[in-house]
Amino acid sequence: WNTCRGLSLLRSLNSLTISIRTDRDGLKSALMKLTERFTRMADNKLNYSFMIGYPSLYAQPWTARSPMYRADNLYEYACH
Repeated sequence: WNTCRGLSLLRSLNSLTISIRTDRDGLKSALMKLTERFTRMADNKLNYSFMIGYPSLYAQPWTARSPMYRADNLYEYACH
């Protein structure tokens, strides 16, 4: 689902099937829940955060955050 709350856009994805490469055989589960939040902080800045709930792997959900800055009218984040 997607919803707006104030200056934030929330997106929630449930029952994801993922494959994570580890030093073992990898992990697969349809129990993962991912919730993303995009919050406008200023004209040229968004705050991106996500929460992952994966009960078969983590005792409780965990969250990460990162600012995103506008460049040429586009917000982009990439790993290179």
